[in-house]
Amino acid sequence: AKLNATADANLALADYSRVIELCDAAGLSLVRVAAWNGLGIDMTPLLLALAREQVESELIQALVGRSDLLAAGRDPTQAASDFERLITLHHSPPNVCNGLAWLLSVGPQSLRNPQRAIELAQMAVKRVPAQAGYWNTLGVALTQAGQYEQAVVTLHNSLLLSQVDPRWELSALDWLPLAICFHHLGEPDKARTCLDRAEAWANT
Repeated sequence: AKLNATADANLALADYSRVIELCDAAGLSLVRVAAWNGLGIDMTPLLLALAREQVESELIQALVGRSDLLAAGRDPTQAASDFERLITLHHSPPNVCNGLAWLLSVGPQSLRNPQRAIELAQMAVKRVPAQAGYWNTLGVALTQAGQYEQAVVTLHNSLLLSQVDPRWELSALDWLPLAICFHHLGEPDKARTCLDRAEAWANT
């Protein structure tokens, strides 16, 4: 089953990449058509606008699919690039801001940028304040930036929301950074309690 899942993911990744290539090529063609319009060659502006909108829609869908697959350890650098492109194309959707913030917080060292991660995670939280996972990403980013007191408040918000948000069950991802925060804040007992709770969750 694992081999089948891997094969399916590889096929999906190849399909997404091909769609992105085709959309990029189509986009260049539309630019040329627009240039012809400017020279007085009527290509019907309304049809041109509709075609551009369709290409952009297909491109966004393919980038979302590919970035999700790549972010899961396959190629975080390319995933970050896809996320950045989506933010430009799609007016900073909260799930994309959150995905990029997570990579910039816990991805490869070469990608890490805690301050940018905080900004992106704050955008996601502002737009969807009831999403526990977005608060978690913000808390992790604050932890990585050394803003431990603010991170504690943020991660507690994530824990509270996780009790009513069916999309978020991985409370260990709150307890572990909380342990780090309390350690740096000089509260070893609280840090130990958080580690114990993370361990208890992992063993359930």
